[in-house]
Amino acid sequence: MTKKIIGFVGTGVMGKSMATHLINEGYEVNVYNRTKSKADELVEIGAIWCDTIADLSKTSDVIISIVGYPKDVESIYLDESGIINNAKEGTTIIDMTTSSPALAESIYNEAKTKNIYSLDAPVSGGDVGAKNATLTIMVGGDEEVFNQVEDIFNVIGQNVVYQGKSGNGQHTKLANQIAIAAGMLGVAESIIYAEEAGLDIDKVFSSIEHGAAGSWSLSNLGPRMVKGDYAPGFYVKHFIKDMRIAIEESEKRGLYMPGLLKAKEVYDALSEAGFEDNGTQSVIQLLKDHIKKGKTMDLNEYQNLALRTMSDVKRDPDKSLINGALGLTGESGEVADIVKKYVFHGHDLDKEALKKELGDVLWYIACCASALDVDLDEIGQLNIEKLKNRYPNGFSKEDSLNRKE
Repeated sequence: MTKKIIGFVGTGVMGKSMATHLINEGYEVNVYNRTKSKADELVEIGAIWCDTIADLSKTSDVIISIVGYPKDVESIYLDESGIINNAKEGTTIIDMTTSSPALAESIYNEAKTKNIYSLDAPVSGGDVGAKNATLTIMVGGDEEVFNQVEDIFNVIGQNVVYQGKSGNGQHTKLANQIAIAAGMLGVAESIIYAEEAGLDIDKVFSSIEHGAAGSWSLSNLGPRMVKGDYAPGFYVKHFIKDMRIAIEESEKRGLYMPGLLKAKEVYDALSEAGFEDNGTQSVIQLLKDHIKKGKTMDLNEYQNLALRTMSDVKRDPDKSLINGALGLTGESGEVADIVKKYVFHGHDLDKEALKKELGDVLWYIACCASALDVDLDEIGQLNIEKLKNRYPNGFSKEDSLNRKE
């Protein structure tokens, strides 16, 4: 039987390896990428370059995409010059980007009006899984369509699972990202602890990766953390995007995810430190800088970290009080307890009482104050200036928790 002609949009870290496997398996592969040079190696081994997405769409039987962000997915599929408006009837389109479940459903519904079949099929396994064709692929859409292209999935992945209706592939991938978000911090902290304890890190890995702590992140990214190899298998900026979508989807369902919120907070800080184009394993660098015993963090760094937490949860006024207080618990349980006492137990928000009770950690409450529509300058800025004067070289978390005015 003649193999289907495959169109492949997005030939970056993941896409290039995936398209390579398809070419090596004997498929005719049309390729398009915004930066043409990233497709040069594929063209050298037999891929056919297309100048536009429209050209690729008109000449392909199955179109696969793996791009950066939901806005990119929306553009390549739904624009006038995009895939759905230019693909032939009967084409199967497969988006393998980690994206919004709602967008996956929109693409599915729009494709249906043109007699085009749509699957959402995000992947897990990073650059290693893509290179070795061992990706986990989570597929949403019509099962009959999945069955027709399962042989293509099996060329690029090892664990291919049909998850149900359109959007379910994306929901499954978000569950995956939630599972690994806080786990990445745990892997990094474990390595830092082992090194500080003077352990042989290779022997540590030999023990713990085969026990209850074993995970893909530990086995594959742990050694990279130790070596300081931050080359991107999965970009920090894309992980932040995934966590943002997961937080939004969780909030729609009334779910509070403390581990996910904390992980995004840390990765936001990592991105702002200039690591957004590095691999997710580079988080160990930020943690090494800030969690060692006695390490002093600049006051502004603490303030910005807390403000980022509040900016994430402030989108939903009904939950921002709870999320704000609990989201800060990782930095100051004392603050969260006091906020809960004044806000969650029927007490009025008494700014003077808060000032008196919080002392040197009052600037934390400025973050909660912003969600409560309390004057941020009045409740926070004067105290921040006081702290800067008192601790010109910055102050430690221990100072902030133990010192009282």
